Amino acid sequence: MSQPPQAAIAVIVEGGKVLLGKRTAYKPVYANCWDYIDGGVEPGETSLETLSREMKEELGICPTDAQFLQEYVDRQLNPDNPPTYHFFLVTAWDGGPPHVANDEHSQIAWFTIDALRSLPDLADRAFIEMAERALAVGSNSHKIA
Repeated sequence: MSQPPQAAIAVIVEGGKVLLGKRTAYKPVYANCWDYIDGGVEPGETSLETLSREMKEELGICPTDAQFLQEYVDRQLNPDNPPTYHFFLVTAWDGGPPHVANDEHSQIAWFTIDALRSLPDLADRAFIEMAERALAVGSNSHKIA
């Protein structure tokens, strides 16, 4: 069996909301679904380097505060060779407001937890738990600062 795919995922938090992108219709995985900004780890690249590269390519921003949250194995996508996602909380970045910078997503939007829970086209329902955790950690880190 081949090595399972690895991906870095940005859980971008600001003002009690989480940023998601709506994947374009032509994407082979989770087309037209709301998803975190993410990307596959390339050979010789760390997951943190992947995170920075993907945020720049997809949103035109570079993280300046990224904290590892946890790994998640996506058995829903491919039970025989499930990808592992490396989630990072991102609370600060350079480059201005995030914007759609390539054709990976048709749009981006900020969501509260309640709005996230009600999305019918969320790529993976397990991501709600990650958003809750990120918002709790992100809120606490801002209170300390």
